[in-house]
Amino acid sequence: MNNIELLKEKLKIYPNLSLRYYSHIDSTNTEGLRLLENNKTLGNLLLLTEHQDAGRGRHHRTWINDPEDSLTFSLVITDIHGLKPQSIPLLSLAAAIAVVDAILTTTTIKPKVKWPNDVLINRKKVCGILSEAVWEGDHLKGAVIGFGINIGQNAVPPTADLRYPASSIEQMTGIKPSHLILIEEILRSFFHWLPALEEETFHKRYQNDLAFIGESVNIFNEVGKKSSSGICNGITTNGSLIIKTKENKPIICSAGEITIRPA
Repeated sequence: MNNIELLKEKLKIYPNLSLRYYSHIDSTNTEGLRLLENNKTLGNLLLLTEHQDAGRGRHHRTWINDPEDSLTFSLVITDIHGLKPQSIPLLSLAAAIAVVDAILTTTTIKPKVKWPNDVLINRKKVCGILSEAVWEGDHLKGAVIGFGINIGQNAVPPTADLRYPASSIEQMTGIKPSHLILIEEILRSFFHWLPALEEETFHKRYQNDLAFIGESVNIFNEVGKKSSSGICNGITTNGSLIIKTKENKPIICSAGEITIRPA
């Protein structure tokens, strides 16, 4: 990324946010966890890299990135605005909404969110998000939210390596937004929603952007084995997914345990 100094200037509107840039790193999320665990954070951090060797997705999957066509960064959040412990998963939902807003602003195409935080355009994945928390007993030291966004075609892995159909912003919209503008818009939206995550306004916003709502979906466990199916019926106030079975019984799904795909 060639605009690091310009990005630093633009981050000054967030007094509690600083930037650490790495041309090469194992994983920005792993680095964020190291910083939190070793008490080397002061306020919130944006960890940005051109290339990572060991990028991670949910359920220990790898995340491949291309310096020109991918945007890879992590937010280390220590100021969570009094968020209740049971509501910490809402951070990753807010991250997904922030990416939706950024894509909408830069392309005029409205994406959807595949629960909990994959961002889809026309039902194809263009962004994955990994959220991890660091606790010290009952005290939350902070959360690390990793973003992997496919901007251009070279960011998309071969079809054989995919568990879910993927594409890029450029392929789906014909527009290739700049890294800098996407980061700006993501931060703008994320920090707008951060103080309001437990409010009804955020719950309604996420429900409005949820993919497959009212559709039949299959539920898979961490090892990819189908465990159940039903109708996607929205989320609870703390961000868990509600699935209604054919017997009209609700199944409450937690993000760390399962994933869903359209039936």
